[in-house]
Amino acid sequence: MTVSKTQQEQDFRQTWTAWCDESCTEPIQVAVRALTYQRSRGMAALWALSKPEDQFARLFTNLARLAVAKDQPWGKRGQALQFLCLCFQSIEIDMVRKEILRFVSISIWSNLSSDALRQKNLAKSPNLQKLWKSAQKKLTKATGADRDRLIFQQSWLTTLVLELHGMIASSTAAPTPEQASFLAQLLQLLIEIENQLPTRRFAHALFMDYGVLALCESATVADQAVQNWLAMLRVFLLFQVDEHTGQVLTKEEMEDRIEDELVAFQDLVYAQFKGQLMDLAMAHLGQLQDAAFLEEHLANVPTDVLLQLMHALTLRTTDMVTATTLSHGALVTVLVAHLAKHANPLADLAAVPLYPVTATSIADRVVPPLSLQYLSLSDYLFRHYALYRKESAYAITVDVDEAVQRLRPVFDADRELLEFRGRSRMALAPDTVILTHVGRMAAFDAAPTRVELEVKYTVGMYRREIAREWDSTSKGEVVFLAAVVPQKNGGFRVSHIRAGVVDALLAYDGLSLHADRIERRDRNKAMPFSPAQADHRTLRILMDRHQYHLDAKAQAGQSEDAIYGTLNVLVRRDRRENNFWAVLDCIRECYLHNTALPMWLADVYLGYGDPRSVHYSHFDANKTIYFHDTFLTMEHLLASFPGKTIHYDGDRTDRLTLRFDGPNDIYVTRHEQAPAGPFQATLAPENKIPFTPTQVDAICAGSSDGLTLLVGPPGTGKTDVAVQVLCNLYHARPGERILLLTHSNQALNQLFEKLMNLNHIPERHLLRLGHADDERIGEYDQYGRVTHFMTRRAALLEQVQILATSLQVPGDHAFSCETAAAFFKVHIDPRWAAYERAPKATTADVAAAFPFLAFFQHLHETTTGTTVPLIAPDATPDKAQEIVAGCWTHLQAVRKDVEQSRAFEVLKTDRDKANLLLAREARIVAMTTTYAALKRRDLLDVGFTFESLLMEEAGTVLEIETYIPLSLSPSLKRVVLIGDHHQLPPVVQCPDLAHVAESLFVRLLRLGVPPVILDRQGRSRKVICDLYRHVYPGLDHLPVVEAMDVYANPGFQHVFQFLHLAETEEAQPVAHYFQNLGEAEAVVALYQVMRLLGYPSEKITILTTYNGQRALIKEVMSQRCAANPALFGTCHVTTVDKYQGQQNDYVLVSLVRTKSAGHVADVRRLVVAMSRARLGLYIVGRFDLFSKVPEMRTTLDLLAAKPTDAWQLVPSERYVSESVRAAEEVAPEEKVVKVANVAQITELVANLAQEIELEQMDMDME
Repeated sequence: MTVSKTQQEQDFRQTWTAWCDESCTEPIQVAVRALTYQRSRGMAALWALSKPEDQFARLFTNLARLAVAKDQPWGKRGQALQFLCLCFQSIEIDMVRKEILRFVSISIWSNLSSDALRQKNLAKSPNLQKLWKSAQKKLTKATGADRDRLIFQQSWLTTLVLELHGMIASSTAAPTPEQASFLAQLLQLLIEIENQLPTRRFAHALFMDYGVLALCESATVADQAVQNWLAMLRVFLLFQVDEHTGQVLTKEEMEDRIEDELVAFQDLVYAQFKGQLMDLAMAHLGQLQDAAFLEEHLANVPTDVLLQLMHALTLRTTDMVTATTLSHGALVTVLVAHLAKHANPLADLAAVPLYPVTATSIADRVVPPLSLQYLSLSDYLFRHYALYRKESAYAITVDVDEAVQRLRPVFDADRELLEFRGRSRMALAPDTVILTHVGRMAAFDAAPTRVELEVKYTVGMYRREIAREWDSTSKGEVVFLAAVVPQKNGGFRVSHIRAGVVDALLAYDGLSLHADRIERRDRNKAMPFSPAQADHRTLRILMDRHQYHLDAKAQAGQSEDAIYGTLNVLVRRDRRENNFWAVLDCIRECYLHNTALPMWLADVYLGYGDPRSVHYSHFDANKTIYFHDTFLTMEHLLASFPGKTIHYDGDRTDRLTLRFDGPNDIYVTRHEQAPAGPFQATLAPENKIPFTPTQVDAICAGSSDGLTLLVGPPGTGKTDVAVQVLCNLYHARPGERILLLTHSNQALNQLFEKLMNLNHIPERHLLRLGHADDERIGEYDQYGRVTHFMTRRAALLEQVQILATSLQVPGDHAFSCETAAAFFKVHIDPRWAAYERAPKATTADVAAAFPFLAFFQHLHETTTGTTVPLIAPDATPDKAQEIVAGCWTHLQAVRKDVEQSRAFEVLKTDRDKANLLLAREARIVAMTTTYAALKRRDLLDVGFTFESLLMEEAGTVLEIETYIPLSLSPSLKRVVLIGDHHQLPPVVQCPDLAHVAESLFVRLLRLGVPPVILDRQGRSRKVICDLYRHVYPGLDHLPVVEAMDVYANPGFQHVFQFLHLAETEEAQPVAHYFQNLGEAEAVVALYQVMRLLGYPSEKITILTTYNGQRALIKEVMSQRCAANPALFGTCHVTTVDKYQGQQNDYVLVSLVRTKSAGHVADVRRLVVAMSRARLGLYIVGRFDLFSKVPEMRTTLDLLAAKPTDAWQLVPSERYVSESVRAAEEVAPEEKVVKVANVAQITELVANLAQEIELEQMDMDME
């Protein structure tokens, strides 16, 4: 029986309350309920419910005791360990951190094998002796229960390690499922302790003393999951980091340290044991790291000599359990483990296949836990590499399985042939799959240099549009090949999946499918073909060479056809979902090349140091910030800094520089704009938004050096703040460049379009990389900007020629930018110098001395369309000189642009010109995070760098996708991350990664980096905002909201309402594909009502929480509205997750679920659903179900204030009307129609349609 999330919540609350009241004596009940709740709601929700805090210590200790209680069942002990793992993952929670550090404190060193070893470890850091003495003093003073508690805490971890040894090292039989589960959970706990410095600090020495590393390397366990976790623990035990300082050791430093230890060993052996171990004293250092060499030379060494040597080396010589002296063989094993070289389990990461279609490495077999802190950048990259591989592998497997199922494989037993009787848009059964070429081994690499595969297929059986899609397969696209084999039960399974990149798509004649027509005509003349061959295609694929090498090793002695000869299905994926390989390749490249982050950001990024150190206030207490057009008036300027004194004697508020002197004083200066000339309009300030003090604070932070986290609740102006930050940075730092990032194309387009509409940022300085899905924005891509630049070059040269003509200088000076530059130097500069020397006492003197008057008079007349003199005779001399100065400014701008265009004449190809534009000319470059990964190498190759990075939607981006652009530029000075941790997190498909993957934005908030939280919204009516306002304490409203609350929604008694549909039921045709026909019909019918009342379809959006329901609503809408498309049309139908970041005036929501709350119980998804509507929000669902979910209770209580048994509609009102009912005015009862179910809504639609038809007939008759 499936337990609903509502029931899980109630169970956890009741059990926790009972525990705190001490009426519950079983701590495991709390742990089990907490685990169940955490899986469905997430870590943050779990700790938010775990109160009171003073009871947590008792719970933690009791569960720790249960974990080591051998008289308890394996299942209970495993669940206790699992809960403790959650605690170690939540080190930022004060009450949790306080307890876990008690169990991994320096007191655990009392369990080390010898005093000498303990003193050796205490000598590693100056304050360790003091800590040790303090711990021992505390233990000495403690009595009774306090002393027992301290002794238990210092022995707890040792007890677990000993049990691990006992279960693995001494076990000859395979563990039972319960034991295997316990072992896996225990290993995960040890990994959690090892992978964060605060917990690793003292535990690592204990693990090494107790031979955990040797156990991981030598153990062979029948259970594969346990074996995988042992391998992962070994990875973290071998991470080279100083446990006390956090310093990461480079490869060279580690080799030097090992060399020093080996030399010290040889010195010791030579001084004290040269009679028995002279061979070791004189051996090469490399030999001392060879386990076989050591075992051979230690085999015959007397036991007493070994004991003396190991005592001198502070190595363990006694059995961990019995405390008896180890046997000779065991002593040799310990000594060899100490001296021999440990192979780095991640050293072969470069040889791991790029495409995660097989579990070939430790990164494929198990995903290490993500933590608040990381040991090093290598640790960080490895963990996220493993996570991304698992997510990619899951998505690939799901897509391939779905495509294969649509092909409907059927085994014909009579012919012993597997037939494919279905059709799939994304897959086909090729005619042949042939491995055509395997290259030689690459230098210093066991894998071949190249592996080619040819797939022959026919597209004739497909519809034209699908055949076109297959023919659009391009070079560089990743495709998949699956081996589908029949099963004895009549079914089938996918036995192998392999991936490769398309090298070429060939037509029937062997030429590229898109070859030149003349070339194809000549080939056809030489090689006639039949029309039937026209649909034949050959796809040449470059297979993953590392995967082929591993396959060849695994199939040693067998034919290569054992795998590649069985591939019988070709699969392609949606291109936007098929970019996984670029991210994986970037992570691997960064790992292998030790790509570093900027120094000022690196420590906090990994979770160490003071999180406030990256805040802009830390960089410069008396900072100076430029505000281009942020402030509208003097009153706005003064109001933007409450409590501070503004020192400014001017009255203009554009182009201001503010110097913050101390905590209370701000000194303001204004930058005058250079004269632009009378023919060129002065660029007036464009900002019309009266930013609030909090928004101004966010703009200050974003315009300064350092890291800015901007938390923007729905409708608080995140995008407007981002645009203003970009404007300030653009004008304040003319020599720097800005990278603008978002997760989705839609959000990037919205932000970029606002930049395009600003007249004070020249077009040539804006660049949008990637596919924009918007024709206008598409003109701002690299090649569109090259075209624009070349067009502008022609216009500039035309101006130069006109100028030369006006000066009567013969010659073609506009032949090129080079000749134009020479023209300025030879003819313009001397004339301007002469003008500056000439007398200018009168206006006539100025006009007579100005050598370019004829040119600018012509330009003035052309621009204004008048014949008014450029310099009026009655103008003052000062005014005349100001006009001339503006003209000179224009000439200087033309000269600068001409010189910048010279490089475009030298470069021949558009690609080179586009790269030059990216590397030198563009100052604001916009792209998605996916594009940054796809083009990382290209961006580095062209020398693309930037000083500022601004990322919108930062809360929805996987952490590693944020790291990739951050690592692009070593000159990065400021990072602005804009998001909302109360809205949806990054989307992952793999169920195992639910509540594991998070964004960098959220992790930095957890670390304590100070955010700027916007506190006023201007999107929704106040009453609609109240539905989610409780999630954002302190959220207020902007003045614009007052205007929204003036009028009611025509045709509706209420501006929001929840309709409880009791008679509908959810359905699930396939897994996770939920639908509810009754709700679909209800929202479509309500949409029809709104259209009949005159609501524009573009003002309405229908949201739902599941893709299955979205498809069903679209189907119902197409059926119901098809009869009169002109009247009804269609509106935007999408899911809540896809609609994040968007809004509309009226939103209809279908919650779908009727048996359990589903994932809308996640308060973040609820916030998104409730905050998309500006004026009207109408919800349909099972009210009694959702009202029991605690996270939804506040929202549901407000919704319950309006009738839930029926929508209250006023069909006599119209959207466009001379009189509109006021918001607080209640429609008369006789005009209100109550509709409680689908039948009644449908009936209302029919009546309204008939009524409107009659109205239209009356109008026609009149």
